[in-house]
Amino acid sequence: MQTTTPPLLPDWVYWVQALGPTLAAIAIGIFAALIAWGQWRTARDKLKWELFERRLNVYLATVKLVEASNHYTNQTGRIIEVDFGEFSEAIRGAEFLFDGKIAIAFRSIGELFTRSAALRLSLRVAVPTEFDTLLDDQKALMVQVHEFGKTIEADFRPYLDVSTVL
Repeated sequence: MQTTTPPLLPDWVYWVQALGPTLAAIAIGIFAALIAWGQWRTARDKLKWELFERRLNVYLATVKLVEASNHYTNQTGRIIEVDFGEFSEAIRGAEFLFDGKIAIAFRSIGELFTRSAALRLSLRVAVPTEFDTLLDDQKALMVQVHEFGKTIEADFRPYLDVSTVL
């Protein structure tokens, strides 16, 4: 009986057979890592953009309130309830978007508005003895909004820098 020897293959074929699956797995892993990195960057950029958009809306609402407070302070000495309704809706959650001076100012203005609205409601219900308190609160509110309006550009500048968005 005659034995046949299997044909010998070049050495590189054996190397490919041995290392091919490992190298393919590494290449697929690198490709998956690149896709994950791209997804992470996209999510980060989207978050930055959404924060910028939200902060811009808060800024615009604040500017509108400051302008309204200047107008009403000069004209009638009070701010109308509709202005606060729009403002409070626009700044909902703003204390989480800003820190320091801006967050404290929003909290303080919000507290004054809430107190003023409660006093205004009590006047409608027939508690006219608190009218002077309402006027004092309105005046304090106007002064605070006016003071906040003086530095609004500088206070919001770090949060509204478009070059840091993307």
